[in-house]
Amino acid sequence: MTRILLTTDDLAPSNIEGQFEFWDKLWKKHKNFQLLAFTTANWNFRLPKKSKFRGNNSILREDFIEFCNKRKNWLLIAYHGLTHEVAESTLPLQDQQKSIKEMLSIFHKFSQKFKGEIVPAYKPPFYRFNSDALNICKDSGIRYFFMQDGILDLQTYNFFRRNDIHLIDSHTNPRAQSVKDGKTISAPDRIDFLYERLDKFLSNQNAWENFIR
Repeated sequence: MTRILLTTDDLAPSNIEGQFEFWDKLWKKHKNFQLLAFTTANWNFRLPKKSKFRGNNSILREDFIEFCNKRKNWLLIAYHGLTHEVAESTLPLQDQQKSIKEMLSIFHKFSQKFKGEIVPAYKPPFYRFNSDALNICKDSGIRYFFMQDGILDLQTYNFFRRNDIHLIDSHTNPRAQSVKDGKTISAPDRIDFLYERLDKFLSNQNAWENFIR
């Protein structure tokens, strides 16, 4: 049986408004899936200069915690870096250790108020990483390391290739793009495209099979 995994990247306080609604709409209609949301502890990547979130974009914001708790039955939180900077997972060893330690510290505080589940899975921003990142994540208690071509279990070193998993990725980040019919599309067309694709998929089968447990 095909293992099915729905994920979204770039969950952060600044990336919710107007972007997450299609997931709420899908859940209201189907209620047959859980969403693994790769979440950035303190998003600071390409924030507009006039953004109200500048200097205050941590997942410890009360409004963000409330947002997550309202969706605790189907929203699973996973790790997606400290700030989502491009070189975050390719830094020298000591800098990476410091970055991941700070990320996990923020998530630990978040877990004290979040009533749902935090999955020990990590996806490096932009899929950029070096061998140090794998070792640091393993030593930090992170089990699953998401790569562009699959998922590495850091405990068993089993590797699950995309071909073996029905892995459906999406982005919460409003500046992300998708490709439809060979053409790049951005929000809001991207959101309509994703909703149409996922709605059709969820209508045909149960979309979660306890893959990450």
